[in-house]
Order: sequence, then C-alpha cells, then structure tokens
Amino acid sequence: MGVLSPLAAAAEGGLDGLTEREVSSFAALYREVAADLARARTYGGSPELLYTLERQVGAGHNLLYRPARRGWRQAWVWVAEGFPALVRRRWRPIALAAAFLYAPALIAFAAIRLDPPRAREVLPAEMIARAEQAAEREAAGRGYVEIPEVFMPVMASGIIANNVQVTFVAFAGGILAGIGTVLALVFNGVLLGGVAAAFANQGQSLYLWTFVLPHGIIELMAIAIAGGAGLWLGSALWMPGRRTRREALTLRGREAVGLIAGTTLLLIIAGMIEGFVSPAPIPRAVKLGFALLTAVLLAAYLLSGGRVTRDRAA
Repeated sequence: MGVLSPLAAAAEGGLDGLTEREVSSFAALYREVAADLARARTYGGSPELLYTLERQVGAGHNLLYRPARRGWRQAWVWVAEGFPALVRRRWRPIALAAAFLYAPALIAFAAIRLDPPRAREVLPAEMIARAEQAAEREAAGRGYVEIPEVFMPVMASGIIANNVQVTFVAFAGGILAGIGTVLALVFNGVLLGGVAAAFANQGQSLYLWTFVLPHGIIELMAIAIAGGAGLWLGSALWMPGRRTRREALTLRGREAVGLIAGTTLLLIIAGMIEGFVSPAPIPRAVKLGFALLTAVLLAAYLLSGGRVTRDRAA
C-alpha cells in the first residue's frame, strides 16, 4: 500500500518530476502491487480489496507506459537536430527523387529549346503567353507577378496550401510501391524544364529566375525530400530486406512521416518568401543575393544540424 504516496506524486507532476531513485522505487512498488492483485484474484480477495488494487495498478500502468509528453523544447530539438539528421541518414532515396525530378526537367528543357513549338504540347497556354510577354513586362518595369501589399498575406497562405498539397501527393505515391511518387516527380520535372525553356527561348531566363530562386531553392529541396520519403516508403514493398514487408512498411513509414513533417515546415518558409519577397518590387541583385543566402543557410542546416550534439554524445 506504500505505493499511494509515490503514485500521488507521479500523478500530479508525472514521472519526469521524480528523481531517478523515486522512479525506481515507484516501479518496484508497482510490480509489488500488481503481484498483490494477481494473488488476490487467485485466492478470492474481497471486492473492496480487488477494487482498490485494480485502481492502483491501473493508475500505475498508465503513468509508467504512457507516451512521453512532447513540449516546445522537444519540438525545437527535433526541428534543429532530428530532421536534418534524418535527411542525411536517408540521402539515397532523396537523391534518387531529385534525379526523377531534374532529369526530366533537363530533357524537357533541351527538347523545347531545340524545338520551341513543342512547348505548346507541354505547357498551358497561360504560361506560354506569360513567357511571350516577359520582355514587354520587363521593359515596362513590371515583375513576373505583381501583388498589392495588402493581398500578400492571402497569397502566401494560398501558396503554402498548394505547395503542401503537391508535396503530399509526391509522398502519398509511395503507398503505390513508389510508382505514384515517380510519376509526380517526373510530371513536375517536365513542367519545370518546360517553363525554363519557354522563357529561355524569349531571352528572359533571368526575368524568370529572379522571381523563382528566392523561394524556389527551398521549395525544390522540399519536393525532393518529400519524394525521397515516398520512395523510402515504397521501397518497403520492393526491398523489405530481412524484415517482412509489413514490418518494413511500419518502420520506414515512421521515418517517411518524419521527413514529410520537416518538409512541411520548409514549405511554410518557402510560401512566406514566395508571398512576400518574390513578388515584391525589389532590385534584381537583392533578390538574387537573397536566393544565394537561402541556399547557404539551407545547406548549412541540412548538412550540420544535429552533428555537434551527436559528436558530443559520442
């Protein structure tokens, strides 16, 4: 019965509020009370005794085996260290996803550069018209997209929602053994290469990339990571290794969900930039400098996040 005091203390502040010795004592008392309950059931204890022991054992079990509580500090540690470490650990499917994105982009770019009319088979008419009007718009001092400042927050929220949707499609394709992910990546790659070629044919590549690069570096990396998550999930069906397909799907699914969660954060940042910075009337040199800064910071984050903590622990 001595478990009552530790139980009350743990129920009030959780096991995190107990010292190591108190946690050890609590676990030992829990085992003793669980054994008492088993004996009482075996030898026909009174209903009052069984009720008391069952309440104590149930409360103790809930405290010992409940999931660890996640606070803001744990969330920050995961964002700062856990996610970039996971990206580095699963760099192979991410690199493969990038290949499925950029290889079709290069092929589409080369094909439309060599045969400009082919753009009408790949791109929507609105995008072709935008490329054809780019020189005129630049001469008039107009950007790729012009948005009144009052509407920028609305545009940013819409962009974030759209980007997350596209990325989730790439990830969800992993359920189809990765085939859906590959198709989504190839489709977006062809569209990317086609748009780049259409503007290049008009001599307006810099006009396009001045708008795209400030947010596009983060956005394209997020798509590659999400695609890698989908391929990693799908690989459980093709190459489960020494595990059963069900076990591999469960384990790899957890990592894939972690990748897509981090990707969502990247897309929120990219959407904010695309809503507020990319369409803003800022000099080209400033926008391109900002794009370079985002590339450096993103590389430093993904390549270094979590390394110091892990080296210190080792």
